[in-house]
Amino acid sequence: MKKKITEAFEKQGDDLLRYTTPSLYHQPALFSAFPSLVAAQSKRHGGVSLPPFASLNLGLRSGDEAGNVLENRRRFFGSLGIETDQVALSHQVHGDQILLAGTPGSYEGYDALITGRPGLFVAVSVADCVPVL
Repeated sequence: MKKKITEAFEKQGDDLLRYTTPSLYHQPALFSAFPSLVAAQSKRHGGVSLPPFASLNLGLRSGDEAGNVLENRRRFFGSLGIETDQVALSHQVHGDQILLAGTPGSYEGYDALITGRPGLFVAVSVADCVPVL
């Protein structure tokens, strides 16, 4: 617990601590050479879901309250400067189908999404598997 508390504070000057909001995501260093690319992995904390889903649960199929998941998605995508209505999202199905996404929304049956449309962000929802970017 001590680690989580100290992560939320930042040293200012000699002894002054300033509260900082913990990030809702991790940005893979692999993409740091591409500053205009938004690439992020969500973290578990910073949302509104109650146990056992606490707290930044983004999965509508998890059994969590849909309103909580939608608020968590709003927070997560918002922290990246993205509105939820700018996202094309698919739930991973362990298949080989790729969607060329042209519009925002939820899609089924795709493990990868690509787009050429500016302002459209693609995402894949996973649980215990690692997507390859």
